[in-house]
Amino acid sequence: MWINRTSRSRRSILLLALASLLSLTLIVGLHPCRRKDVYYIANESRPSSIGNDTVFPHKVWQTWQGNKQLEDEPLRLARTWVEMNPGYGYELLTDDSARSYITKTFPYRADILQIWDRTRDYILRADLIRYLVLLGDGGLYTDMDTDCTRPISEWLSDEQAKAVDLVVGIEFDTRSDDVRADMDAAAQLCSWSIMAKPGSRHIQHVTDTVLARLQELGNTPAGIHAPSIDDVLRTTGPRVFTNALLSSMSKQIGVPITTRNLSYIEEPKVIGSVLILPISSFASGQEHSASKPWGNEQQLLSHHWSGFHTWKLDYDH
Repeated sequence: MWINRTSRSRRSILLLALASLLSLTLIVGLHPCRRKDVYYIANESRPSSIGNDTVFPHKVWQTWQGNKQLEDEPLRLARTWVEMNPGYGYELLTDDSARSYITKTFPYRADILQIWDRTRDYILRADLIRYLVLLGDGGLYTDMDTDCTRPISEWLSDEQAKAVDLVVGIEFDTRSDDVRADMDAAAQLCSWSIMAKPGSRHIQHVTDTVLARLQELGNTPAGIHAPSIDDVLRTTGPRVFTNALLSSMSKQIGVPITTRNLSYIEEPKVIGSVLILPISSFASGQEHSASKPWGNEQQLLSHHWSGFHTWKLDYDH
């Protein structure tokens, strides 16, 4: 249900309730790992200065964009990320706090704030801010319809954590060259949960690509608006995320990386400085792509798909 002006106070109370519930381990507004040079993100020729010994920040990011009230179920799911990861910071970004984050983290990139302010669709904003926080501060971004199944500290070995700057999972895999008609691809990475080190060259490339796509949509006086669900997927969603990462990995290692390299991944796979997890790590419980039932040994989180179905229903064009 869309809230009206009189219910905005209820939304504020719900957000405050989440902060109170997470108060023992909540760290809001602290950015100890923020890089000073993130405003270079438009310069794709600039090599990443991140070192292999840089750690993944102990921080969980989530976002709640738009005018919908925050209900009990996403609050319950959010608590699992704090309860199962003591010592990790947690931050929930709303429209206002996301805008504040952009102004503080990217002060030399006025164009980013301009794009943000011109973007009308909340799903486009939710996608954009996840890439920006991962670029600026790093850590784990995860959607509000996910819950933690295994502590984040157990996700990677020490060797893996040192060798890579980005961790992603598979969303679907046709295990063939056949293009899945509804997704326009044979395999795709999920964007509901992404873990990165600050300044990751791959997240930098994703962000550059997404900003360019948003600018392409912003040629109308009404602002930046995606005319269809398909436009969302290829402008800010998992489709552009996957294609941009394939391009970035290809550039890093000097050979073409395609969706074939995302297929039949049974164990964690490293390409360049990207660790790609098997489909069951982030996407258990699906009836395709050799996804295993919930509760399997590879599962790291549970994705409930409520956010996806909600924004698709709301996005009625």
